[in-house]
Amino acid sequence: MSETTIPTGFCQCGCGGMTIITKQSTTATGYIKGQPYRFLPGHNGRGPQSARWKGGKAIRAKGYAWLLLPKHPRADPGGYVLEHLVLVEKALGKPLPEGAEIHHFDKDKLNNKNNNLVVCNDHKYHHLLHSRQAAMEACGNPNYRRCRFCKVWDAPENIHISPHSNGAWHHVCINAERRAWRVTHREEINRRAREWRAKNPEKTRLSNQRQKAKREASLETP
Repeated sequence: MSETTIPTGFCQCGCGGMTIITKQSTTATGYIKGQPYRFLPGHNGRGPQSARWKGGKAIRAKGYAWLLLPKHPRADPGGYVLEHLVLVEKALGKPLPEGAEIHHFDKDKLNNKNNNLVVCNDHKYHHLLHSRQAAMEACGNPNYRRCRFCKVWDAPENIHISPHSNGAWHHVCINAERRAWRVTHREEINRRAREWRAKNPEKTRLSNQRQKAKREASLETP
């Protein structure tokens, strides 16, 4: 895009926004009082008219490649879109549904070739692919899961897999973790219990009566 294609008074990055009029002349930037700014705030690093222009592609958050496409429906406030999203939509010939995610098969976030991208219908399935891939690399069985506490890979029948987070753990491990937590936080637990009993005297009285009845019943049982 050449400089003459964007009229004076519009942001030279190409976003289409109108710039404001300068209130005073600035020698350092070359602005003259009464003339419009060349860029909107924060846009001076975008567009071919910028000295920092790198073709509209940038490596941004979490190591992914982003493209400057301000008119794309899924562009962020800065006008950038994930490159792999653009390429997948181009290959499919239609936009991805809301919530869909894209998995990089070789774990290289910059390898956006078509044969390296897998479309996932939601985040849960995307996370499942990562789990199965990690299991295959670690122990040779994609169905195994790693306990979040002891870090040991185990068969699904020997480990609990959360239906919500796809996390996994052995019942023995999580019970040991809970016991350790109670020991470490015993004073806090007792303090909260005392506060609850002070706020709920009637419930405390009934609870004490039930516990007393249970103790008496257990003593009477031969």
